[in-house]
Amino acid sequence: MISIAEIIIISILIVCICSVIGSMILWICGRGIAEVKRANFFNSWGLWWILFVANGLLSLLLAVIFFTILFEPSNPNAFVAGLITLTVFYNIVSVLITLAITKAFWKCTWYQSFLSHFVPIVIYFLTQIIGWIIFIPRLYYF
Repeated sequence: MISIAEIIIISILIVCICSVIGSMILWICGRGIAEVKRANFFNSWGLWWILFVANGLLSLLLAVIFFTILFEPSNPNAFVAGLITLTVFYNIVSVLITLAITKAFWKCTWYQSFLSHFVPIVIYFLTQIIGWIIFIPRLYYF
């Protein structure tokens, strides 16, 4: 049986490993695709942590809204529509926050900020679309 302490330690290790991988991707995209002169590995790592916390706070805020408003047991179609609406709103606000923080952190243009996050944004949206294709038909079985 795994204890709570082991779960916490494993979770911290996974987040740290993901932060290194994410900052390497951000650094490569920022330096290679967007040609941001201030982009190096260490400030990409710091930027990754800032974006992680900012998007985590946004997720927490929207989770509170989700659990207080959308769990009305009235209509499953309204539940799915609300879930999709909240997810689209989260995606738009999350991308805008990410681009604004990156622009301010690296002191670059909006275009460079967008290009530095282009590959992760495309990968994120593709995996999310695939997840919705798999998930939405199963909502009606609950």
